[in-house]
Amino acid sequence: MADGQDDQGAARRRSTAELADVLLGAVDHEEGRTQQRARERAQTRLAAALERLDAAGFAPEAPDQEIDAEDLDLVAVAVEEGDGTYRIELSVNCDPEPSDALDQATLHLRLSPALHAVTRFDAFGCASLAGVPALPWKLRLLGRPRTSTRGTALTLPHLARPTAAQAAGGADRQIFLPDHELALAVSALPGGAGYEVEATSTGPARPPRVLVLRFTTVSGDESVHLLPIVELADRVTAIAHLPDLDPYAPWQAEPLPAVACLAGTDSAVVAASVARSTGLRTLQAWETLAEAADPATRNAVREALGGSAT
Repeated sequence: MADGQDDQGAARRRSTAELADVLLGAVDHEEGRTQQRARERAQTRLAAALERLDAAGFAPEAPDQEIDAEDLDLVAVAVEEGDGTYRIELSVNCDPEPSDALDQATLHLRLSPALHAVTRFDAFGCASLAGVPALPWKLRLLGRPRTSTRGTALTLPHLARPTAAQAAGGADRQIFLPDHELALAVSALPGGAGYEVEATSTGPARPPRVLVLRFTTVSGDESVHLLPIVELADRVTAIAHLPDLDPYAPWQAEPLPAVACLAGTDSAVVAASVARSTGLRTLQAWETLAEAADPATRNAVREALGGSAT
C-alpha cells in the first residue's frame, strides 16, 4: 500500500514538473515573439526615417540632420576627419520599443553602384562609419543577419545587376566592412563562369583570422565559404572562385576574430573553401592558418591542400 502511494506521489511530482516545463517554454516562446515584433516595428520605422533623411539631403554639404518621426527620433552627424573623408554617426531613439530593438541590424551606405559600406547598430541604437568619401550618400537598413555565431555578422547588400558591358569587363563591386577593417571585391567572371570574391585588409597587421561568407546559390540553396585573412609579405588578400554565387540574393559576412573560432566547423565546409580558393597567396594563407587551428581543422585544410594530415 505504501509503495503504491509513493508511486502515485512520484507520478504527481513528475506531472507537475513537466507542466512547469511546458509553461516556462510557452513563456519563453511568447517573449521571443514579443522581442521579434519589437525589432520589426523599430526596423520598419527606421527604414522610413532613413528615406526621409535621404530626401532631406544628408550630404557633406548638409552634415547635420535630425528626423523626428512618430515613435522614432534619428540624429545623423557627419564629421570631417581631416583627409577629405568623413565619419558618419547615427543615433536612434525608438521609444517605446526597447533600446536594443535595433541591436545587430545592418546599416548600408551606398556611395555608387560599385562602392558600398556596411556597419552594425549596437544595443543603444548607435552606428558609425569612418573613412567615408565625399560622394553622394544613401543610407538604408538591411536588417539583422539570418545567422550569427558570435554576434558579429553583417547583412551584405544585394548588388545591382551589372550592364552587359560591366559584366563582360568583370567590373568590381566593393563592400567595405569598416569596423573590421576589411573590404570585399566582387567580380563577375567572363563567360558566365560565376564570381570571384576577394577579401583584403584595410587596417594594420593582425593575427590570422577568418571571414565567413554565407550566400545563396543560383539554385536557391545556402552555402558557406571561409576566407583566410592572413598577412603575407605585408599584404592581406584572399581570393575565392564561387561559380554558384547569386550576388542578387541574400548573403552575409561574419568576421571571426581568431582562428580558434573555427573549432567545430564541418570539415566538408573547410575542404570546399580550400578547393574554391584562387591564387598561390590564398593557398599559402590557408597553410599559415592551419598551423594555428585546432587539430580537426588543421587536418581538413592539409588534406584539401594535398598534404598529409597530422
